[in-house]
Amino acid sequence: MKDFALLALLCVIFSCFKDNVLYAQTCKEKAEIMQEQALERAVLKELYYSLGGNDWIRNDNWLSENPVEEWYGVTRDCNNGKLRLQLEANSLKGILPSSIFRLKTLVALDLSNNIIMGEIPEAIGECVSLERFCLVNNQLTGRIPEELTRLKNLRYVVLTNNHLEGPLPSDWSGMKKLCVLGVGFNQINGNIPESLGNAEALMELMLHSNLFEGNIPVSLGKLKELRYLSLSNNRLTGKFPGVLFTLPELIYLSVNNNHLSGTLSSEIGKAKRLEEINFNENRLRGKIPKGFWELDHLRHISLERNKLSGVLPTSIGNLKSLMMLELRDNRFSGKLPKEIGKLKHLRLLSISYNKFSGNLPNEIGNLINLNHLSVRANRFYGNLPKMLGQLTQLSCADFSMNRFNGEIPEEIGHWKDIQFLHFGDNSFHGCIPTVIGNLVKLKVLGFEDNHLDGCLPIGLGKLQKLIYLNVANNRFSGTVSDSLFCLPALRELRIERNLLELTLEQKKLQRKNDEYLLLPQKTRKKKN
Repeated sequence: MKDFALLALLCVIFSCFKDNVLYAQTCKEKAEIMQEQALERAVLKELYYSLGGNDWIRNDNWLSENPVEEWYGVTRDCNNGKLRLQLEANSLKGILPSSIFRLKTLVALDLSNNIIMGEIPEAIGECVSLERFCLVNNQLTGRIPEELTRLKNLRYVVLTNNHLEGPLPSDWSGMKKLCVLGVGFNQINGNIPESLGNAEALMELMLHSNLFEGNIPVSLGKLKELRYLSLSNNRLTGKFPGVLFTLPELIYLSVNNNHLSGTLSSEIGKAKRLEEINFNENRLRGKIPKGFWELDHLRHISLERNKLSGVLPTSIGNLKSLMMLELRDNRFSGKLPKEIGKLKHLRLLSISYNKFSGNLPNEIGNLINLNHLSVRANRFYGNLPKMLGQLTQLSCADFSMNRFNGEIPEEIGHWKDIQFLHFGDNSFHGCIPTVIGNLVKLKVLGFEDNHLDGCLPIGLGKLQKLIYLNVANNRFSGTVSDSLFCLPALRELRIERNLLELTLEQKKLQRKNDEYLLLPQKTRKKKN
């Protein structure tokens, strides 16, 4: 019985001790929370004064006694007490105080589209809970501090369009949660760090429009979650690593305007999900691998201004999702395959300045969604297909500097939305179709250096939006209608080297050596 009483007494003592411990812990936790909240309030007040809070567009409840989560742009997660500070496009101006990064509760900081200046404080390395760091479109200067890469919880870092410089932090190996890194439109230089390949959760890597140099790291081939890769407008050299084409999730790839050289790897055929590829303005050479034309998810292809060669295969017809094909300024040759007519979603076709030859295939008329067509400076010949008249969405068409002949087809009258139209430097003959007067949206029109004859159509005088007209070096005859000189937008009219007759008033507008007529700017009367 005595043993039982002793046991009961011990249980009571233990229970009281436990309650006291729990009470003490609770008191300690409450004290810590109160201390943290006091720190939050003090830090946010400093931010307010440092960034001109009185001039913000919205500063509701700031500096009031209300809980900070009731201040405009501040939110708190009621489950874990974490803070988010989002004051984008709110006229913040000044230098970011380092104290903001001493908040252990801060998980998101978005101050984009403001006028925040100065350097990113090294104290950012103390903000251990930070997951989102976004200061797009500000005026930050200096380097991105190495301390940023200590933040193991960071998922989203976007510092696009600032004045940041110097190299990127060297070691990204610990950034296992980082999904988005965007530092485009800065002056960051040096090599792209190899260690970025260890940030294996990366889905978007946007390093465009900086001063990066050297080779593209092969280690980026370890980023199996990568969807968007933009390295354009830098100074990168060497061959593009073929392993990057094997990334299973890659959708968008842009490396235009660099100094990349060599050939495209055959591994490009493994980029099965690729939708957009841009290698414009590099030094690539050789043929495009066959597997490329099997990538049926492709929507945009931009390979302009390289030294690529070879013929376009019939398998181009497999690219049923293609909307834009840019191959300008290369060394492609051979005929344009009729299978191009299968690309029913194509809106832009630019193959200028190559060595394509033969007739334009009739099937090009099947591209009924085409908005822009340029075949300038190739070796095409023969008549223009009448099926081109089916391209009723065209706003720009350039057939100049080829060997086309025959008459300009009447079917161009169906191009009601055309604004730029150029037939110059070919061997067209006959008259300009009278339907030209129906193309009332025309701004630029060229027929120069052909064998066209007859009178200039009166309908040209209906083109109220026309800015530039060139009919030089043909066999036109007769008089020039005064209606041409009354067009409100027309600034330059080139009619030299024809058999045209000008009135005395029209001759007064001639430039020296009869080069062209430069029309005086019209002044419009103000409406009452």
